[in-house]
Amino acid sequence: MGHSALPRAKRLQKILELLRLKPRTCQELAERFNRSVRSIQRDIEVLKDDGEGIEDLPGDRYFIPSLPSSLSAVEALAVYAAARLLYHHAPNSKRSYLTAMEKVSALLPENIRAQYLNSTPPLQDPRFSEGLLEDVSRAWKERRVLSFQYCAPNKKPEERKLEVWFLEVSRVNLDIYAMGRDPDKDSFRTFKLSRMQHTRLLQENYTIPPDFDPSKVLNHAWGVVGLSGGGLTTIHLRFKPEAAYRIREGGYPSLHIEQELPDGGLEVSLQVGTDTDRFPLELISWVQSWGSRVEVLSPANLRERWLNEAREVARLTNDPV
Repeated sequence: MGHSALPRAKRLQKILELLRLKPRTCQELAERFNRSVRSIQRDIEVLKDDGEGIEDLPGDRYFIPSLPSSLSAVEALAVYAAARLLYHHAPNSKRSYLTAMEKVSALLPENIRAQYLNSTPPLQDPRFSEGLLEDVSRAWKERRVLSFQYCAPNKKPEERKLEVWFLEVSRVNLDIYAMGRDPDKDSFRTFKLSRMQHTRLLQENYTIPPDFDPSKVLNHAWGVVGLSGGGLTTIHLRFKPEAAYRIREGGYPSLHIEQELPDGGLEVSLQVGTDTDRFPLELISWVQSWGSRVEVLSPANLRERWLNEAREVARLTNDPV
């Protein structure tokens, strides 16, 4: 149901929610609810008569002061960080995302909330349609099989189905991925939402197995794929001194410093999941992002891939490796 079709009682309730978040003008509210300014003015008058504590502010703005936040300073920081991540991930003009950001920000102390809301201008992101987000979220919530057309890189679009067992946001690119059982192939699959088209909910229902544990699926994942049929492999890397400080700062899953080198460099190991060819596909782009500041020591297939791509870059620039 769109805002313009909201019954007045629901619209009044939403106006209250919005005015508790930050000061707003009747013009802003009119655009939000697709009503006339005069209609919103009448709504404000009704709410004032009901004793809702609406204050008039300069600039024809209205606001409802909130109670002090019950969060500790560290809890407020955690909520603020989550809200910022939501903002960086949010597709532009998706009303559900904008509303979610505002509701999350309502948990913050008023002065921090005001800064957060003032720092969230609209983002341009054409990857997701509102229909796609709604279909995927409903499939997960209602336990209905999702049908869609999947556009994998360098492949023709393919009709697929999925029992959505879990949704994960990649720590690498902040994209959303749906994972679960493919009923046609009877196998566990992971799909990137931005590659889905023509989604629709089927009448087929499913049950998520009680022993399904997302943390085990995502264990040792560098992005979201984790174990992809090839098991775990141990990676050994050598970092130059100019990159060592960043490695010491941490934040890399399963990375362990094996040796401090005399020149200030580091040798490290990490365990990651592999694909059916036992290749750590999700890790390669991270390794390459370090450029000449890292050397792949093992396994052999990763070292060969790393060297071959370095040689190709050198070939393009006519420099021998």
